[in-house]
Amino acid sequence: MAPRLKLEKLKSPVAFPSAVARTERGLWLSSHDRPYASASGPWVLSFSSDLGSWREVLRHSTALPVLCAFGGVVVRGWPEATDVRWSVDGATWSEVLLPKAGVRLAEDGAEGLWAFDGTGAWRRRRDATTFEPAPLEFVPDRLVACASSTFFGQQGRWLLGESATPIPTLKRVQLQQAVSIGDLVLVRGDGVWFSKDGGRSFVAVSMGSREALHLAVVGAQFVIGCRGALLAGDGASFTPVSENDQAEFASVVGAGGGALIVDPRRARLFSLSENGAALAFGPAAPPAPAVNGELAEVEALLAAAEAPLLAKGEGSLDALRAQAQRSEPRGGWQPHLVYLDALQDAGDPDASVMAALNRLQQGPQFDKHLAAHLFQLVAAPILGRVHTFKWRGGFIDSASVAPAQIAPLLERPSGHLLRQLHVSGVDDGGDVSVLGRALRGLHRLVLDGFVWSDDDVLEGHEWGDLSTLWPALGQLRTLQITGAVSRLGRLLLPRCDRLTLAVDQLPSVEVPRTPGLRVLELAWQGGAAGAWLSSWLERPMPALEVVRLAGQLDEVAAVLVRSGLVATCEALDLSGSELSDAGLDVLASVPWPALRSVDLRWNRLTSAGLERARRFAPAVKTEHQAADSQLLWPPNWAR
Repeated sequence: MAPRLKLEKLKSPVAFPSAVARTERGLWLSSHDRPYASASGPWVLSFSSDLGSWREVLRHSTALPVLCAFGGVVVRGWPEATDVRWSVDGATWSEVLLPKAGVRLAEDGAEGLWAFDGTGAWRRRRDATTFEPAPLEFVPDRLVACASSTFFGQQGRWLLGESATPIPTLKRVQLQQAVSIGDLVLVRGDGVWFSKDGGRSFVAVSMGSREALHLAVVGAQFVIGCRGALLAGDGASFTPVSENDQAEFASVVGAGGGALIVDPRRARLFSLSENGAALAFGPAAPPAPAVNGELAEVEALLAAAEAPLLAKGEGSLDALRAQAQRSEPRGGWQPHLVYLDALQDAGDPDASVMAALNRLQQGPQFDKHLAAHLFQLVAAPILGRVHTFKWRGGFIDSASVAPAQIAPLLERPSGHLLRQLHVSGVDDGGDVSVLGRALRGLHRLVLDGFVWSDDDVLEGHEWGDLSTLWPALGQLRTLQITGAVSRLGRLLLPRCDRLTLAVDQLPSVEVPRTPGLRVLELAWQGGAAGAWLSSWLERPMPALEVVRLAGQLDEVAAVLVRSGLVATCEALDLSGSELSDAGLDVLASVPWPALRSVDLRWNRLTSAGLERARRFAPAVKTEHQAADSQLLWPPNWAR
């Protein structure tokens, strides 16, 4: 008996989702800013590593083809029509060099890519850096692959694998997709076809009047997304999981016992789970590595900070608030509901409106206009004037405010469970130190201090002493600070995945503890950069993959090659940093085993230096070199 599959509606993070893809790091969701019927609107690509929070990584005027390869996605036609870019998480993009201009691309079923045209075929495997000519004795004009088989189309027929075994039953069939479970293969084209022998022979699957739109594997079953129905089965036969004439299950991506499904016609997302199992995508997120006891140290600090709250009693408002802040907002998110009920019992004036918002969001009929009205009742007294915000379950989930609005935002209960906060330095009021006393559950903090004056001069907002924030913000995943900081203090952020610091003068800082850091971005205009950076990189950061630095790089090149980032860095951005041939030679004096791409644009490299630079990594950007090139401030990635 096949396991039972359960279909459930999810709240969509975007207005009009159109397609979904999965890689080992997470999920990629394509969407439009306009309804399904007018899909000519701006196209957006978003990424999520845990299905809980999404971030926009790409926006374009028209939809672009997205392929899964090399552990990430490959996008063609961005930023220019002839460009092909690759990324594992959307934070940084590398160029993919094609074997020829104008070739078509296809996934190879093993995290690599095929390229082909009317003259030949080339393959780039996942662990390679270039395309190699395929050892084929024929020239394919089409290609469809899955994990177990590759199908080459040639002049109206289909051939299996590089041995070119003909498949008579697929003659004249316009194949578009293939999925497999061992030797069981399901393909989609003019109908759906099933093979028990690895693709050597096929039989047609009875679909009735249904049109197949997408195939996926969920657990030990095949799933077919159709117009009007979602089907599941063993390949030989299928039964409906859901039937609805208005539905269009156009994109299905499976992982283990679960799947995520997009219905673009109704602008909806669905989860599909096997036997009620929790929906999960990608590899289980490992705990942040506890290097030299950093994780235990932060946990102890957090526990000490929360002790006075918990001492007031397990059921007190302060204790319930602390529990809700530390919990992950997934599924029913019970701690936030318990805290909301307690606020109502305490007679809080905002709690009844917040509860109505929560019921409206969870209910089957979501009224966008009523939700907006209710949220204004909660938000208007807090923010004073409208700023960007999003809400979840009656609480503000993310907000963009000026410094003077921070305190009012956090004084009301609707701001107590804030997870994402963007503070723009557009006024002289406000105190960001209050964040450390109120927001222990904050996941993303952006202190944007770059401000244009009335004279069109870029100024850095002064954030002052930030050292008191970090003991209470150990949950941060992303931290971005731009502007001016007098003292940074001791960064104890074991869960932080991305850290950005772009400052006029290097602030006072103790050795940071960020063992889980994956993306590090540092920019400075003045200060003792060598000693400062040496202190910054003193502790191991074993997860570090992407490094962007903007400063006088010649001064710190020796520090970089002695640091641990040499062993793990995959993408290095040193653009606009006055780097000379001498600095480059220091950087290239040691091996960088993981390095895939380097950005050296807008520096001071000579023609001889450029020649050496091109051997630094598989992909190197070297445009716009000049002997008098100045530090690009602020760097592009910090604007």
